Amino acid sequence: MKEKKKKRRGLKAFIALLWVLLIALVVGYCVLLYVDGKTSPDKQSMTFFGSEESTVSLDEIAEEYAEVSYDEGDSVLYINNEIIVLADIDADASDIEEIAKKYGAEISDTMEDLGIYQLRLADSESLDKLDELAAQISEEEFVETAYVNPVIIFEADDADSDTDAIELPDPVYPEDPWDDVDWNIEVPEGDNWGLEAINAPTAWGYLSELETSRVGLIDHMPHLDHEDLTIAGAYYSFYDLDEQKWYDTEIDPSVYSPPSSHGTHVAGTMGAQWNDKGISGILGNNSEVYYSKAYVVEGNSVVATYDTAYTFVKSISVLLERDVTAINISMNTNRVRGFAASQGDKDAIKSLEREAEIAGAMLERIIEQRRSEGRPDFVVCVAAGNSNGNYFVPNEDADYGYDMYDKYQRGSLRGGVNANYSEAKYNNFLNLIDSEEVAGRIIVVGAVEIDDSESTKKETIYEYTYFSCTGERVDIAAPGDNIYSSVESDDYAYYNGTSMATPHVTAAAGMLFSANPELSGPEVKKILIASASGRYYYDDGNCGLLDLANAVRMAIESRDSSVNRVIGAGGGGLDLCFLVDTTGSMSDDIENAKENMIYILETLGEKTEDYRVALVDYRDFADRSWDDRDYPAMTQLNFTNDKDAIVDAINDLTLGNGGDYEETVYSG
Repeated sequence: MKEKKKKRRGLKAFIALLWVLLIALVVGYCVLLYVDGKTSPDKQSMTFFGSEESTVSLDEIAEEYAEVSYDEGDSVLYINNEIIVLADIDADASDIEEIAKKYGAEISDTMEDLGIYQLRLADSESLDKLDELAAQISEEEFVETAYVNPVIIFEADDADSDTDAIELPDPVYPEDPWDDVDWNIEVPEGDNWGLEAINAPTAWGYLSELETSRVGLIDHMPHLDHEDLTIAGAYYSFYDLDEQKWYDTEIDPSVYSPPSSHGTHVAGTMGAQWNDKGISGILGNNSEVYYSKAYVVEGNSVVATYDTAYTFVKSISVLLERDVTAINISMNTNRVRGFAASQGDKDAIKSLEREAEIAGAMLERIIEQRRSEGRPDFVVCVAAGNSNGNYFVPNEDADYGYDMYDKYQRGSLRGGVNANYSEAKYNNFLNLIDSEEVAGRIIVVGAVEIDDSESTKKETIYEYTYFSCTGERVDIAAPGDNIYSSVESDDYAYYNGTSMATPHVTAAAGMLFSANPELSGPEVKKILIASASGRYYYDDGNCGLLDLANAVRMAIESRDSSVNRVIGAGGGGLDLCFLVDTTGSMSDDIENAKENMIYILETLGEKTEDYRVALVDYRDFADRSWDDRDYPAMTQLNFTNDKDAIVDAINDLTLGNGGDYEETVYSG
């Protein structure tokens, strides 16, 4: 054995040096972190709507509203007397009116400038009949396509060179009290940790260079009279049950619905005023926030808060008519359905795809119209969802075959609880739209939290939250745990959830558009993702953390250069991880490896101050090498720019055994 190990030393030394010399691991902040997947028993994703107590089953909704039916076979909730028509470009209202008469229908509502019409039939029909009717209407002259109008149940989702880079400005700190905490962007903590973590104070140094940001909110109603909020316009689309008609108006919201803490909290993160009260909104006083929502009303009371695909897109359209450039949607479209779809349930996937198809087609029209008219572009920021903070138990009689329970109800359950890996793409049908035009303008936001076990007084370490949905559709993460913001009744509170993470990104997108109004939605998405810091891992992927200062800097640079050049030129610094073999066979070479690492560090310091270094070593499994000094891999130093700490960590490296086996390089 000893002879065999001796022969391998020369090759191992060469390989070790190669690892050391591979310094360009990432352009930009692509941080190597280890997340052990542990859940935190003291943390909970807040649920205000769609909890077990407030959830109404699909068939119960159908029983309550005459115009709503539920097709159990396809698990689809739909308006039983409507067809949505997308007319040809050369059609006008009279052409569609004639088609409506042919099928015994009338035009009940329209987005005429987009060529979108809502046809109301005289009688209710089955889903199969409506699908057949939509197919027939699609063949008519002047019609591009027609769809059944699906009903969407929204629940609160709380619980992406050659350019000279400009320098980041000095941080700006507003005077809002934040419950008497200080600002510390070096080690984020306390009530304002979320804004510190995304480096908002440094981004605020650019505010004087930015135009007014216009952002939109689709949520349950915020407290519009909160001491810290100014909502520029509240727009309501509501369906009157008595008159069976949709109305679109700006109204006094108190007439129809009391304010929601969820909507107020989200609005506060984006737009709370800098007024020496409460908290500081990301957009400061350089912003306008608009609110839009559809309701079903009877008399002066809201009796349901469901949308249809038509009214939901109309809510987006209304906001865009006010030239809003970033829209926040911290809502899911049925958490149980999203979980079932993640498990491969065909009915759940099919119903989501149905909604995505019609919404995608309508949004494509909006995009094309705004482009042809030279109007500002936009993005829609959607919460990844919190389903991984819930437990789902099979139940044949429940919608989509599962009952949902909150994390803290687990102890009261009997029987097996399903593993709950829910994909963000199924949390909201918007995330499932496959149109390149539309998907390029939809940003899906996951949540990070402070990793208390790894953080120190000198450095804050983050990890992807246990509750946040995962998957390839997650574009970026933002702070979503213990987020302090406004709630109803002029108060403030801590909430958790991707609902809380999403407005950080929405506000950031609004600032990018205000930094360069010529940017397209896909370009804003690219900048946000490219400028993100770190790399936060979950079971099947990873994403970066919003870096507001870096993103705004890139947007300003894009005024004079292409976005691709800006992204290529400004990676936001270098993260370098040394990965070292510390098995016993490195005894002849470890000192040389240490010297090379320190030489690289000194060379790097001569070229830039914008770097961080981490150190990881690998050995072997102790139960395989029979040596308790061994381990598969260990992080000897987390990312830092403290040169003395880096040198000390390198010099402190010691050797284990490793045995006569292949080392655990992949663990490293």
